[in-house]
Amino acid sequence: MIAQILNCLFAGMGVGIDAFLSVLPIYNQLNSFKEWLIANALGIDIAIVSTIFLIPTLFKVAKKIFR
Repeated sequence: MIAQILNCLFAGMGVGIDAFLSVLPIYNQLNSFKEWLIANALGIDIAIVSTIFLIPTLFKVAKKIFR
């Protein structure tokens, strides 16, 4: 029971921190930099990496729409 309480507490804190960071302008720049870094490391186009990162979000939206 204590483990579940701690799990919920940390999950809530994680969501709160993510929400706070998403409001900051640097958050979008860091995401773009992460995509650029991965694309350069793999030697592929950044559009491919961006599309790969977009796929899970599209599945989540589609899942909510078709419920």
